[in-house]
Amino acid sequence: MSLSRGSPRNSLSTPSGVGVRSRYTLPSPNPTGEIGRQSKFYFKYRRSRLYDHFKKYATKEERLQNMPTDVNEAEWKFLVEYFDSDTFKRMSEPNRTNKAKQEINHICGRKSFQAVSFEQRNTSTGKEPNLQKLWELTHMKNGHWINDASAELNNGVSAAFLNIISNLSGSDEASCSRLMDDITDEHE
Repeated sequence: MSLSRGSPRNSLSTPSGVGVRSRYTLPSPNPTGEIGRQSKFYFKYRRSRLYDHFKKYATKEERLQNMPTDVNEAEWKFLVEYFDSDTFKRMSEPNRTNKAKQEINHICGRKSFQAVSFEQRNTSTGKEPNLQKLWELTHMKNGHWINDASAELNNGVSAAFLNIISNLSGSDEASCSRLMDDITDEHE
């Protein structure tokens, strides 16, 4: 989201937009929704980072003594109590179980696939990589698949794609491979 300072103002219907209202034009047709999405993202990111700090220490006393620098004491005490609560642990357990069941991981960390795609775009044309190339970028490390499940899925999609092209064109496999390369821009 980009904001331009000094532009004509958009009307915002919420009190939280009072300061923004007079100084910025928001590019979204629903500026309060965009502000809400961004706020939610940063709130979750900050809580996640603080929880990672919380997990570094084994006891409640150690956690309280090793407060992050960007958090005030009252907020940290509240978070330590919250992260230690049964409610939080009950909420976290299904997420932990689901994460353990994941077979296909990626190498992007917190970076979104959209950000990876944007970074890998052709600088002269602005064209971003196709979906299969993006899959390779996010699931291969040093030229090797990060796990067998990623490789199997990639091979399955390639085979299905070749099969569809073959059925549509009625051509031999070599012609289909060239056609697939043309479609997916693999020859660049």
